[in-house]
Amino acid sequence: MYTRDEMVHLFKKHDLIEAESFNSKITFSRDLSPRYNLLLEAIPPETKKIYSVVVDDRTATLTFNILNIAFEYNPNE
Repeated sequence: MYTRDEMVHLFKKHDLIEAESFNSKITFSRDLSPRYNLLLEAIPPETKKIYSVVVDDRTATLTFNILNIAFEYNPNE
């Protein structure tokens, strides 16, 4: 995983510049099982907060923030 600045810097090394970008989120749920319950118990609260973990009686739901960046070739840079 790269930060925005790391990503832009990496692509700039290869003559690519940021053309546009936006943030989005992706959310998915899984039915709880004994295996998922054990995993959830082992995850630190800070990590659960980052991924917006929500657990109810039957499911665990996580939400990820996604950085979307389009680059374009710029041989003059």
